[in-house]
Amino acid sequence: MKEAIEKAIEGGWNKDWYFSHFNGDEVAFGDVNKDSENNPCYYKDKNAILLDPLFWQSLGKALGWGRLHCDSCGEFAKPVREKESDPEYWRDCCSKKKLDYGKSFVAHWHRFIDHIAQGGDCESFFKELLKHKN
Repeated sequence: MKEAIEKAIEGGWNKDWYFSHFNGDEVAFGDVNKDSENNPCYYKDKNAILLDPLFWQSLGKALGWGRLHCDSCGEFAKPVREKESDPEYWRDCCSKKKLDYGKSFVAHWHRFIDHIAQGGDCESFFKELLKHKN
């Protein structure tokens, strides 16, 4: 879960915070705008984080969910034309690319809920999720 939190922060979730440590069922954060000696920790319940849509949106942004990518190799498409209305706009150098927008953050969030409902835990879910970019 630590890596998922760090990725979500990278994606813009509570961007002035950084992951500090776990404290039981809470996650401790520091403030990047304060010096380290006087840096108070903020505590957030793990469950509150996992129910926060902004956490999932930011995690998705950091991991590239919803960005046009190739289903075959996982690389993100790069525009090669000036206007998006040009049919060749998203063509990539690889003619075999199968371009897709991937799953939204909501699909991953629902997978997480299903995983927990089936007796899984946070750590195993995020370990598997973070193996894949899309």
